Amino acid sequence: MSAPAPPKSESSKGKDAEGETAVVALPGFTIEQTKAMMAVFEHFRNSMPTAAPAAVPSIKFPDPDPFDGTKPHELRNFLAQLNNKYEGEATKFATSRKKIAYAVSLLKGNPAELAFNEYDTDDKAWNWDTYAEFTTWLEKAFGDPDPAGTAERELRNLRQANKPFSTYLTEFRRLMGRLNYDDAAQIAYLRHGLCIEIEELLITKETLPEDFDDFVILCQRLDNNWRTLDAKKKSRNLTTGGFQKKNTPTPAPKGPTRTGNTGQPQQTWGNNYFGPGPMDQSTGNIRGRLTQEEKDRRRAQKLCLYCGEGGHFANNCPNKRSQGGPTRRVPYDPRLTRDQNIRGLTHEDIQNEMASLLGYHPQEDAKEEQGKEQA
Repeated sequence: MSAPAPPKSESSKGKDAEGETAVVALPGFTIEQTKAMMAVFEHFRNSMPTAAPAAVPSIKFPDPDPFDGTKPHELRNFLAQLNNKYEGEATKFATSRKKIAYAVSLLKGNPAELAFNEYDTDDKAWNWDTYAEFTTWLEKAFGDPDPAGTAERELRNLRQANKPFSTYLTEFRRLMGRLNYDDAAQIAYLRHGLCIEIEELLITKETLPEDFDDFVILCQRLDNNWRTLDAKKKSRNLTTGGFQKKNTPTPAPKGPTRTGNTGQPQQTWGNNYFGPGPMDQSTGNIRGRLTQEEKDRRRAQKLCLYCGEGGHFANNCPNKRSQGGPTRRVPYDPRLTRDQNIRGLTHEDIQNEMASLLGYHPQEDAKEEQGKEQA
């Protein structure tokens, strides 16, 4: 005989005899109280409104650039931008009709005129049944008939010049994407258009990478290095002869010196003239008002009436130049020689100079005669 089953307690779990899920009494409450509270909670839960799911924000992709058909190689980028727009906003462009209408709205010039010829105004629909038929028509009408040949011609003319290597590489990859060349051919084309600075640095390398990606990394590093060095040269004004300070005036070449009759060194005044140097005013030889006796003495000894030195006269005294005053401008006198005009002499100066040489002073004599008559 089997033993009788133990009586079931109020807190036991499982199912009761009727197959219903047994309720566990809460601490301090009976089974009936616990069931009553559970019924109230279930009522409130069913009566509460269900929260709406959070709306997913839509992403708007930029519109492609318009296509006017003047540059056939841009058609490929135009169609790629359209596909990106359609995939990013799939719910907006769910049918081929919407895709075609949007693409036609971005056509300009001749492509737009030809596209509208394919529109049936009666049916208010395009003659293309699918978007694929539209792209095929567009490529046949305005696409590049020989994209590989065009890309190869542009690669031959592509040059880096003074552009950064990264800019040159971007254009190179765009053209090379239409060709199926191996690494050796790509390296040859890329090296053909490099600037002379990178080419000179490549010559110093004993071995060069055979893999195209490794060769690109090498060229990028060399381009960065020589541009950094070039910037330092410009900032320091570095020349091949060494460092040179900025804004340093080049000293004028000193002219040869000679010794005149006065024993003073003579300096160059111009390209071909040699004259006495400036008067040394520290010796007290400062010009003042001359007496008549001093004038007569200097004339008798053939000395300058301005500074009292020999070898020249007052009209071309070099000590006048040392005072820094403005140079006297004398009109050209046809009665004088070319050298006399260059020296800025007047006809009166020449007469005074000749009178000093001959010991004849008509102006002074006239003044003396006039003084005697007045006396």
